[in-house]
Formats: sequence, structure tokens, C-alpha cells
Amino acid sequence: MSLRKHISKSDGRSNPVGSGSHIFQTESMNGKSDLEIWKEFRQGDDRAFIYIYRSYSDSMFNYGCQFTKQKDFVRDCIQDLFCELIDNNRKLGDVLSIKGYLFKCIKRKVLSGLKKKSKQELIDVNDAGFQIAIGPELIEITQTFDERFCTSLQKAVNKLPLQQREVILLHFYEGLTYQEISEIIGIKVKSVRMQAYRAIQSLRQGLNASEFKLAVSFFLLGA
Repeated sequence: MSLRKHISKSDGRSNPVGSGSHIFQTESMNGKSDLEIWKEFRQGDDRAFIYIYRSYSDSMFNYGCQFTKQKDFVRDCIQDLFCELIDNNRKLGDVLSIKGYLFKCIKRKVLSGLKKKSKQELIDVNDAGFQIAIGPELIEITQTFDERFCTSLQKAVNKLPLQQREVILLHFYEGLTYQEISEIIGIKVKSVRMQAYRAIQSLRQGLNASEFKLAVSFFLLGA
């Protein structure tokens, strides 16, 4: 059964991954923990699956697109991954962080798929991957940061080394903990913390004093 058919069968609604249309349509799980929600999914609860799909598919798409410009390929990887999870739900182990687990899975699936394709289709992530965009909507929402500051911060962040950019994106933009990031990237928690620290120090050097203070406020607000 395809992912789209599974969702259609469950609740009669489906939206394309990466469209952003799942935002604000996530059904409540009444404050249940990730462990509880995942357990219900493993037991075949359609409602738990729909919640997981709608909560994380768009952010998975954004993360997967850091590794390739082929958006349709990323969408296919996400659909394949969810189909595999459905087919093997009773064989899956406990998961404490659903988002962290799915990010780890989609990264592995995208990179594995790209290795089977032409090398020309793989982004040179050192140059193009994990480019962080700070859009005008942030200015409208917070009314704290002006366009000049956002442009300066965006340029400074995108000059950081690849792994530091990935840590910044996962921690400050996606809200993942250092423990979750360590499992996604495959490095120790201490190393993740060090990468975050070095990134902040680099930003301190790349921005003037007032801009750096605003940058700290920006990240404390959760980007």
C-alpha cells in the first residue's frame, strides 16, 4: 500500500510533502510523549501514524533537500521511508524522539539513494548544503530584527563550516537537542556541543558587537 493510499484510507485527506500544508493540521495526541505515540504507531494505530506524518514530513523534506537539489527524489525517499515504517511497524524498537529518529532515517536513505545515482546529482554540500535562509517573515513576526541585520547574520552563518551549519540548522531551527543531533550526524554529544560553541565564536568574530547581541537573541528565540 502506498503512503498516499494509506493516508487517504485513514482520514480521507492527504497533502504533498514539502508544501507546508501540514502545518496547523496536526491532530492532537493529548500531550502524549513521543515514546507513547510511537508505541501506538507500532501497534497499528492509524491516528498515531497520521500525527507523525503530518508533524514531521515537511521538516524531513527541508532537511533532505540539504543533500540534493532533486526535490522529487527527496519526496520519493520520504514516501518510501514511511511505507517501510508501515510495513515493519511491529518490528520497530522504542523511540524517545520521533523527529530525531526520522531525520536520521531520511538522511541515511537520501545519501544511500544518491550513491546509486550519478555523482553529478549529489550536491557539493560543502558549498551548497545547509545554506540557512532568514526570510522577511521573521521580521514581520518578531518586529525585533531588521532586514540589514538578517542579511548580515545569514551571510555570517553560511560562511561557517558544513558541520557547524548543520548543527545550527538542527539545533536552533529544528529544535533538536544535542543528544538527538549526535545520533543524526554520528558524532559524540561533546563534539556537537563543541561545534555549536565554535559556530557561536565564529559569529562573534564575523559580526559587530551590536549584531552579535541581536544574533544571540535571535537564536534564543529559536530562530
